[in-house]
Amino acid sequence: MRARFFASAVVLGIAASIIGIMFITGCGEGLTSSGNGSPVPGLGTIYVSDSDDDCIYVYNLNTNSTATVELPSSASPNWMALSPDKQKLYCSDTGSGKLHVISLSPLTYEAGITCNVLPAQPTYGIAFPRNSNCIFVTNGWDVSVIDLDDYTYHGFVYGTGGSTQLYGIASHPIQNKIYTAKKTDNKILTSTATWSVSPSTLVDVDTPHDLAINSDGSRLFASCNSPTRVVVISTEAATIISSSETPFGGNYTRIKLAPDGQTLFVGCRSYSYIDYAAVSDTLAMHTITLESGHDSIDFDFYPDSSRILILSEDDPKVLIYSISSMSKEAEIDLPSSGVTSIVYKP
Repeated sequence: MRARFFASAVVLGIAASIIGIMFITGCGEGLTSSGNGSPVPGLGTIYVSDSDDDCIYVYNLNTNSTATVELPSSASPNWMALSPDKQKLYCSDTGSGKLHVISLSPLTYEAGITCNVLPAQPTYGIAFPRNSNCIFVTNGWDVSVIDLDDYTYHGFVYGTGGSTQLYGIASHPIQNKIYTAKKTDNKILTSTATWSVSPSTLVDVDTPHDLAINSDGSRLFASCNSPTRVVVISTEAATIISSSETPFGGNYTRIKLAPDGQTLFVGCRSYSYIDYAAVSDTLAMHTITLESGHDSIDFDFYPDSSRILILSEDDPKVLIYSISSMSKEAEIDLPSSGVTSIVYKP
């Protein structure tokens, strides 16, 4: 793999490269807030995947430094997720259909795992079911099951195949269950969190894209596209409780709960806003209007739910907003408009 230099709008530094990774050490300014030159709020590390440059950008807020992790040239990195112990970063791939594994200490590209018996099927959502030593990844046909110890491909959840894509996946926080969004077949599926099983339909719902689940597993939230709305589902009763349309229309993407479980956020691709609602069985959707040219293809949170980090694809930036005031505090310029996903590690 080749090392690549990139510059953020607010980082100056001296490059020191190792195989596959380029580090930039801070030179006084470091990562700074937009406009006033103060440091980006909080400590931790921001990871951003980029499908144009086949890499993951790393922004270390603790040391005011940046790095790039190169992926294989056939990769097209997609959604990302931290391992439960926060020691590894997993990245799905719509190009080679693999699951990429990055060790975070030290920062190293570790493996690219083939996730399907068919070659180059796109991979999307990533989940870590309760009491399982496996990772579950949605792909072009099924849900691949990968052993976390040796990265062995165990097999897949049967019966989900066809000409449609599986996108979002959520694991029940208490029970041994997973839920997947089968978008063009207009279904949300459920099964036990193992391989060689047949899923059943939890509910029928138009164009589900991504899923989020609350802390006791009683409520599943789905972002949908036609029409653009959020559906609240009872997992126990397997029924739709409510459906709330966005105030302005658009193209919903990711859906996530803030870490405190109090607020639900829904991203929107190619539209300058992100929607949110206080968590309840009947959602009252509100909108944060972003600056012109910014969208919200993905997002993540500070662990205390004080801030949301919004990833903009159209004008590539990380936008850091206060959740209490819903106002922007900082932004970080990104080098490419091919950004696809963001993860924050405290």
